[in-house]
Amino acid sequence: MQPYVSRDGTWTCRLRRPLSHAQEKAGLLYVVVAADCDGLAALMAHEDEKAARLNPA
Repeated sequence: MQPYVSRDGTWTCRLRRPLSHAQEKAGLLYVVVAADCDGLAALMAHEDEKAARLNPA
């Protein structure tokens, strides 16, 4: 999904849904929230890295 600015001014992005049990157990997040766009991009990249480790190509 596309990132958006919430009413409170924070940046939010819903990443995956629904999470499988294995994804939840691995600590993947359904949504990330940050104070600014750069912080959100960093969190999104971190979650992508975690997902890649869980499902290597």
